[in-house]
Amino acid sequence: MGMPKETHMSIQIGFSAQTKCSQTQDLIDAKLERRRKGVYGPPMGRMCVVMVDDLNMPVKEKYGAMPPIEILRQSMDSTAYGPTGGWFDRKDPTHPFRSIIDVVYFAAMGPPGGGRNFITPRVLSHMYLVGFPLLDDDNMMQIFNTILEWKFRTDNYPADVAGLSRKIVQATLEIYKNTSDQLRPTPMKVHYTFNLRDFSKVICGVLLLKKNECEGERVETLAVSKGWNVSLRVFTARPCLGRGLAGKKRLQLREQTKKNFQVSFDDIMAHLDANKDGKVNTLDEVRTLFFGDMLSPSAVPSRPYTERGSQVQSAPKRCRWRPHCAMASFVESGRKIVAVGKNYSKHIAEMAKIGSAKDEKIAASAPSTPVLFLKPTTSYLPMGAGPILLPNAIGPIHHEVELGVVIGQRCKRVPEEKAMDVVVGYCIALDLTARDLQTAAKDKGLPWSVPKGYDHFTPVGQFIDKTAIPDPHNLELFCEVNGVQRQRGSTGEMIFKLPKLIAHISSIFTLEPGDLILTGTPEGVGPIEAGDKVRAGITGLVESEIHFDVAMDSE
Repeated sequence: MGMPKETHMSIQIGFSAQTKCSQTQDLIDAKLERRRKGVYGPPMGRMCVVMVDDLNMPVKEKYGAMPPIEILRQSMDSTAYGPTGGWFDRKDPTHPFRSIIDVVYFAAMGPPGGGRNFITPRVLSHMYLVGFPLLDDDNMMQIFNTILEWKFRTDNYPADVAGLSRKIVQATLEIYKNTSDQLRPTPMKVHYTFNLRDFSKVICGVLLLKKNECEGERVETLAVSKGWNVSLRVFTARPCLGRGLAGKKRLQLREQTKKNFQVSFDDIMAHLDANKDGKVNTLDEVRTLFFGDMLSPSAVPSRPYTERGSQVQSAPKRCRWRPHCAMASFVESGRKIVAVGKNYSKHIAEMAKIGSAKDEKIAASAPSTPVLFLKPTTSYLPMGAGPILLPNAIGPIHHEVELGVVIGQRCKRVPEEKAMDVVVGYCIALDLTARDLQTAAKDKGLPWSVPKGYDHFTPVGQFIDKTAIPDPHNLELFCEVNGVQRQRGSTGEMIFKLPKLIAHISSIFTLEPGDLILTGTPEGVGPIEAGDKVRAGITGLVESEIHFDVAMDSE
């Protein structure tokens, strides 16, 4: 906090909706020392400053109090709790009172709403309340334009570069406002929070433009590219952003380039046009706008922050992290979902009981080749992107937990012995199925595209690097609905193992980076309904777990 460490110490606490009273007390107790019997405080000669962030985030209990805040109030209340305030020692069987001395509290909170609550007057009576209003557009323009103009003026940048400062700030301001309005934080998307720190990151990225780079005809392109590069990193690099919202962000960049710089986004970014169609409008093309200093020699005192997109793509040995980072967003970048049906014998048997007459005839024998079907990528539902919305009037919808295999490189006709080399990672997925529609399709010999392809019919968890799963054929998959186990089975029971599946699929389709293969489901499939809570994953691998609420689609 910028105070002398010889005379002050600090404790920083961040409240959330799940913060408990006991956690708050334990965090502070752990940093305080015993001064004398029943009295605790910081080391002698020092003051303790407790900084509480998001003070009004804890959930209210049924009587309207917020226990984490009440325990802080108790430590401040010298009138009701002795000369100094404090709390009772929970760990001592006799629960003696612990007086707290030489402690000062600071707190920060946002306006009530969106999960934030009103603070009670009995808490505010112990504190001074200072309000900081949000800056209006004119103030933000003035602040950040002054910063850019000062930089360009003091370092004697060319006049055509200095003249871009107001345009850059204006374009960044409009993107910042649009993003803040469109991506509102919710309990399921708490990471959708944007503030002036994000705005300043874009401006800081532009400040990395060196004077010696401002020569030639591409100076405007270079300045705008650096600004848009940081904008992409800041405003679109949010988990669960989704393909649709990522597209909106790209559209905003195009609009702001034309509006504020009077040039075409396609012209200024023409070097990113991979398919040579005269447009830079695909996710893969825009993502190649990449600046950095990581490929410069480390001995260089001031490594240049230059465009590295093409170099990163052509330097897999130097950037081994890149495929894994890119594939972590397979929901956005992948073009295909290839699903495998009837890959577990017990599942085939259970489907014969609830399926069509045709299923009964084939129940005794496993398929001789993998049964494949495609699902649209619009059926993706990343964890945290909202509940599973069930369509109306299509009959029962069943859950099917599956191991998803993420492809890391473009490949065709891969031999079985090399098949696992093209795998970059895994995920847990639910292959939701409109069961009555699937049964009707089977009876008529029709494909399963309709019963499997509705929006939200492929809920997926986070990307898991392949190094975290040494043996994908020795995993136990599970699926629970409302805490009751429905499915549990081993991937070792697959009829067709992963090398066989990848070899067979790549003999038909060209597999591309980000494509997902759903490898089939074990027995235990069953219906889900509005109000259900679904949990699935790999036993013993916490990061694989997915949690989804289920609701009816109101549209």
